[in-house]
Amino acid sequence: PGFSPLNALNKSRNSKALYTDVEVNLLENLTIDGALRYEDYSDFGNTFNGKIAGRYSISPAFGLRGSFSTGFRAPSLQQQYFNNIATDVVDGVLLNSGIFNNDSQIAKTLGIPKLKQETSQNATVGFTLSPDKAFSLTVDAYQIYVDNRIVLTGNFGNDVYGDEVPELRALFATAGASTGRFFTNAVNTRTRGIDVVLSHKA
Repeated sequence: PGFSPLNALNKSRNSKALYTDVEVNLLENLTIDGALRYEDYSDFGNTFNGKIAGRYSISPAFGLRGSFSTGFRAPSLQQQYFNNIATDVVDGVLLNSGIFNNDSQIAKTLGIPKLKQETSQNATVGFTLSPDKAFSLTVDAYQIYVDNRIVLTGNFGNDVYGDEVPELRALFATAGASTGRFFTNAVNTRTRGIDVVLSHKA
């Protein structure tokens, strides 16, 4: 079936933001940077997020640095409202599978909650080394926590051995589908890594 006039939507969002950043040399060899961002969404309320970073120069050639910040991401309009029906092949059988938005009657019947914003906490620590004008090295370790990350679920109603499959199939049939998927705040993630940048001017 693909896209039909039933999938057409006209949705919008407004947001206002204010950002400020201050950098101060507390000492000759110590720099502190602080930033604050306020944002107001017409459909997700408002949020304050901040960042603090610092750099300490032990010598002209070697310095330590680090930062901590928080983040916020409202669900995209596509994640909130995208919907369509496509044909999948499951165990050799053609099945119409729908992606239903969280405002749909099917989502409400199944108890699928409305999407929430994603939030994050980010931290880095590292050093810089520049023994001469031709050579430089930076090493930074980082860690990023993301809460309520938005992902697309698997197909509800695909498990041929599930006890609730007939009821699910009957529910999805009201929209011309056999199975259904939804965007949801399903996971929390942690990303860790080390960035190493080595430069040399020959």
